[in-house]
Amino acid sequence: MSELIDPDFLNELIDFMGDSYDDIKRVYIDSTPLYLLAIDEGFAEGDAQKIFNAAHPFASSSGNLGLVILKNRAAALERLSKDVVDGAVHFDALSEHVGALRPLYESSVSALNAFNS
Repeated sequence: MSELIDPDFLNELIDFMGDSYDDIKRVYIDSTPLYLLAIDEGFAEGDAQKIFNAAHPFASSSGNLGLVILKNRAAALERLSKDVVDGAVHFDALSEHVGALRPLYESSVSALNAFNS
């Protein structure tokens, strides 16, 4: 779990937010599947801009909960999709990142739900 979550960061967040932490976690878990759906749709449609638009808030919100590996993977997808939009990289380069995102998300959410401060 410690490799998926930054425990020090998450403990500080829980201490700071108190009872509101559960609400923040719930909002994250409820809203992030929409980003994953947009990323998957963008990939299926060959739309790197759509992937970029979803990867940015996905990375940010994941980082806000200390999900460091997920944040880093989503941020890498964000940068790479921007490179595709700019014509510097071929669209196929996104495949590995897009394919790895959902399983990593599921593992990260499981670790987040199992986390005990």
